[in-house]
Formats: sequence, C-alpha cells, structure tokens
Amino acid sequence: MKLRMPTVLALLLVICLLACSSRPEWEDFNRKINECSNALKANPKDGQAYHQRGYVYLKKGEWDLAIADFNLALELNPPNAKLYNFRATAYLWKGDLDRAFVDFNRSLEIAPKYGEAYTYRGIAHYKKGDVKQALADFNRALELNPNDAQAYFNRGYAHYKAQDGDWGLADFNKSLELNPKDAMACNYRGLAYYYRGYWRRAIADYDRALGLSPAYAEAYYNRGVAYNWIWDLDRAVADFDRVLKIDPNYTEAYRLRGLAYYRKRDFDLALADWNRCLNINPQYARVHFAKAVLLDKYGTDVEALEAYKSFLRFANPQDEKRIKRAQARIKILQKGPVT
Repeated sequence: MKLRMPTVLALLLVICLLACSSRPEWEDFNRKINECSNALKANPKDGQAYHQRGYVYLKKGEWDLAIADFNLALELNPPNAKLYNFRATAYLWKGDLDRAFVDFNRSLEIAPKYGEAYTYRGIAHYKKGDVKQALADFNRALELNPNDAQAYFNRGYAHYKAQDGDWGLADFNKSLELNPKDAMACNYRGLAYYYRGYWRRAIADYDRALGLSPAYAEAYYNRGVAYNWIWDLDRAVADFDRVLKIDPNYTEAYRLRGLAYYRKRDFDLALADWNRCLNINPQYARVHFAKAVLLDKYGTDVEALEAYKSFLRFANPQDEKRIKRAQARIKILQKGPVT
C-alpha cells in the first residue's frame, strides 16, 4: 500500500498540534497574546512576558514570531533550558535544523535530565534522516519520564517507518494507554495492525481515530485502503469520498477509489478517477498502467496503446514486470486486429 502522508515526524506533529486546537483554545491563545503585549507596553524589559507570548506563538504555529520573542526573553533572562528548548522547537518546525540542534544541545547542557528536549531533539534527528540517533533520544526521554505518551508515539513512529519489529505497535499501545484521546496514535496503531495483517483491528483503530477527530483525512484514507483490501468496496468508496471532500487534490484517494470502482465493474467511474489523478500528477506511471489495462479490455486499441506508451514514458526502470507487459501489449496493439 502506498501511503500519502507526511514523510517526516516533525510535520506530523505540527499538524496534530494545530488540528487539535479547538476554537476556544485559539481564542484563549489570542487573549494570552494580548495580555502579554499589554504587559510589554508597560514594561518592555519583562522577559517573562516575552517567554509566555513566544510560547503561545509556538503553539499557534507562528514560528518567526515565537523565535523573535524567545530571542528577547533569552537576552533578558538568565540561561534557561526551557527557553532554549522552545526556541529549538520553533527552529525545528521552521525547518532550520542546524539552529535547532544548537539550541537543543544548549538546553541539555543546562538541564541534562530535561526529557522534553530529548524528545524534540529526537524528532530533529529523525527529520535529518538519522533514525539511530532519533531512537537514542526517544529512549533517553523515556528513561527520564516513563509516562511520556508523546515519546512513545515518536519512537513507535520511527519503528513504523523503518518497518522493523512490530511496526511500532507496542509503543503505540503504550502511548494510547497514557493518552487514550490521541487520534494520531490510533491512526498509526491501525497502520501497524494493517501491515501485520490484522485488518479488522486496523479498521477499529481508524474508527476510533475518526471518533476523536472527524476531519482526519488520513484516517479516512487508511480505512478506505483497509476496506479495499477486504473487498468491502462500497465502504471503501464512501471513505475515499470523504477524503476528497476534505482534500480534492488527494491523488492516492482518486487512484484507490478508481481501483474500488474497477473491482465493482464501474469502469467509467474508475477511468474518470484515474484521469483526475493524472490531471494532478501527469507522471504517475502506476495510474497510467491501470488506465491502460482497463482500456485494453474495455476501450479502444488506440486509447490503450497511448496509455501504455504514457506508462513507459514515466515508469521506474525497476518495475520490470509492468514494463514487459506494456511492451508486449504495445507490440500486439501496433499490429492491429487479426483479419
């Protein structure tokens, strides 16, 4: 199964951080920003007000504003492990890994047992592609705080992406034991179950994730994939419909809804979805091949021939099986019908 999801843990956590903030929380953020700004008008050297306002900006995802406030707070306050960690986290979300590592290291020099700094430095290592160091930091964070649900999730995600062991299942279990309302952990435990062949359990976890976060497109997508796998095609189509209402440019949802329609023998609908997918990503070789196979069976020779040629234009050289089949069919179709 090809998954359309963020490829780095940091982006996933940012999305979770922002998506899980309700409107009252956003209103509270704005109220707190106004309070801090008023305090700074009265006393422009109030380091604590810069600290607090920067943290609220961090939670809102306004990285540059957060960094600016943390800079001023660090100028006005004595060395502070939390401030360095918060500024590092803002740099991390912004994608400035070099500055993030500098600040995480400063934070840990001041407070060597600061578990949160290990957790987020681990994310930075993961984003950099250093899974070994990421896991070492997540392990250290859990040694310092065995009840850190986020650290369990992070470590589980790293194992899941590495496709090793139990695909992170044990860590996702522990994360959910500590934080039962984490929709993202439900979704990823579902994925771990899916890859281990427990499709019904996967679907149950996607159900749970969607109960916690009804607009969670990835969970609808993943549940649709699972339904497709067990040939519950109507439910698969319904879930891909929901995904596309949330994100009309979700190419994988078009591809797999097309597959569900193909299996239902709704060939016109399948072709329409694959064409929509190719409108978004014209170089998607796998979809060109699916379209070619459909047209080869139920369309015209000219249409099938063009689709096979499009597949070969964008095919990965390692996809030898499909390439050979496309070449063979092109050879036959170019000869025309036997009379």
